[in-house]
Amino acid sequence: MDRGDPEFYQEIVENARRAVGVPWVQLTAFDSTSGVVRQLAISGFSSPRIRQAERTFFRLTGGRRIRNVTPSVHDNHWLRTLYQEGQAIETSLSEVSRGVVPDVAARLGELVGLRRTLGIPLVVHGLVMGALNFHSPQPFTARQRTIAAAFCRQVELTMENRELTRRLETNLRTLTRLQRRIISAEDEVKGELAAELHGRVQTRLLLAWRRLQHLAQIVNEETVREVISDVAQQLDEIREVDVRGLSHRLVPPILSTGLFSALAFLATLYEPVMEVTVVTHPNIDKAANIHLPVLPNDVRLAFYRVAEEALANAYRHGQAHHAELTLTMDPSRLCLRVRDDGQGFDLEAIEESLGFTVMRARMESLMGRLIIDSAVGRGTIITAELVPDDALKTAVVRFLEAVEESHSG
Repeated sequence: MDRGDPEFYQEIVENARRAVGVPWVQLTAFDSTSGVVRQLAISGFSSPRIRQAERTFFRLTGGRRIRNVTPSVHDNHWLRTLYQEGQAIETSLSEVSRGVVPDVAARLGELVGLRRTLGIPLVVHGLVMGALNFHSPQPFTARQRTIAAAFCRQVELTMENRELTRRLETNLRTLTRLQRRIISAEDEVKGELAAELHGRVQTRLLLAWRRLQHLAQIVNEETVREVISDVAQQLDEIREVDVRGLSHRLVPPILSTGLFSALAFLATLYEPVMEVTVVTHPNIDKAANIHLPVLPNDVRLAFYRVAEEALANAYRHGQAHHAELTLTMDPSRLCLRVRDDGQGFDLEAIEESLGFTVMRARMESLMGRLIIDSAVGRGTIITAELVPDDALKTAVVRFLEAVEESHSG
């Protein structure tokens, strides 16, 4: 419990005052390390008599305000019982205030009708985090004690839930950072591997191929020459098809020209086994001179990988005949939707695959989301959405303006 949420704490004391039927309720926070008690919220200050008492208290204590009083559990045994031992207390206000403020200031409470105090500790996860102190002009009834105890229990549960929510949010932020770092590291390794394959590995294969070609030319034996030529041809195919293809799959070079170009290229890979169309909003296809890679590398790559995995699933598992990639660019939202006419699947009956998990992790690492919609017999729709930050929003606006100019021209 800290001072970070004053409206929430004020709501607690006002509700507690109405529930128990007393004129004044205090919510405090306890620091077990220092033994200091801090005021978080106080109700009942709308009363003219209490406001007058506060002004008098200010004069008597040399400029201290009731809200700023920070007693220690070492000041008296009532405070130790309430905060250190975690036991409810019921006594006079002057007894609770003894050692905290001058006696003459403590008697102010009695003058305005605040004679009795009921203090109930707030225990969250086994620790006393603070207390609710109820102040009344007369002794508390059994009904008031019961209501006060029940109300405090509700406050404890609320505090526990808020703490659990805070921890969950912290863990989610940590998980998102870790996802981003893992994906970034994975993409970095893929980039290094692609560069290695495209560079040194292809070069060495090329040199080996040339040496075999030269050897084939100087060998007299026809059979040996044919074998050498055959091996050289296989090496060349490995270099041109396997190594180059693997390099491009690891880091598609076409992504450097923009996401639309990369998606259009991805669609051609499925010809003629599956028809894939690419639709953009606004229509970027007609803006032939607009090929700016407006999106950051990680955003382009995330959307590309989602499209790549979704199309692969549509073809391999869904046995689709047609798929449509729809890219929507708007200052408030970036969206890629992959719709196929495949067999579909039951979302509740199937366990999420590694491919879906990776797609979801990529979008969540960018603070986006992945939505999967499918049913048996009606295909699958996979939607990747991202809300642009300020910098990306500005870039998208400029890009869309350029597209509009291209269309009007």
